[in-house]
Amino acid sequence: MANREQLYRYKGNQCAHCGLGVQEILDRFGTFACVFEFNHIDPIKKHPDYDNVIRRVISTEQLDEVDKCVLLCRNCHGIAHAQDDMVELVVQVTAAKRTMEQRFKGQLILDLSRRAGKFFTDQQVLFLPYRVSVGARKPRVLFGQELLDRYLVSYIDNLPEANPVVVRTWDKQEQVRIELLGEDGYRITHDVRCPLFMAELPVERGEVPMFWVRRGAVLGREGQVFLNGTLTYEGRIGAKVLSG
Repeated sequence: MANREQLYRYKGNQCAHCGLGVQEILDRFGTFACVFEFNHIDPIKKHPDYDNVIRRVISTEQLDEVDKCVLLCRNCHGIAHAQDDMVELVVQVTAAKRTMEQRFKGQLILDLSRRAGKFFTDQQVLFLPYRVSVGARKPRVLFGQELLDRYLVSYIDNLPEANPVVVRTWDKQEQVRIELLGEDGYRITHDVRCPLFMAELPVERGEVPMFWVRRGAVLGREGQVFLNGTLTYEGRIGAKVLSG
């Protein structure tokens, strides 16, 4: 149950549709067993041994599986399956005269009485614009997809010419800082909430990670879930440390 509580906190700690809170149920009834469930956005992606995977202690395989899901209460989970409404959503964002479009496939739950609906996807949101400063150059606007696909690694490879690199959100909150460390080293500091990083820390050959960094959160082997703060990595230029 402790592992399930950790996964629930990672997924928002409430039903993503109706908002029923895990802690609310726990405080009232002393248990949340049989109340909340992981709903696979795309049932085809469900692990063939899902029941076993979800019961294990935290692992990369387990988190990969949970990232395919949205947390729903049992009632909303039933509604999602009953409606079985899969749709495609196209989001287009324009910032500083640049445009980014991202297509999402996901599940829609309709509330007919309210004429409203909620859309759920297992895809990472990468259409958000960032203000990126490289050295003394004028800041430029890049979208999350561009940073993840090319620019973050490119900035590291091109240190010290690109020193320092500072990535800020559209409202100018610092998210990432990359700076030269010695002659051929670098340091990356990023906000835990920045969704552009995935990592397993620390990892020695043959050992299980102590922490997993993914989708704007940090999960620990001992049940921790961190949703704010900063992380710092150090490495050598040319060594791959980032993954999307």
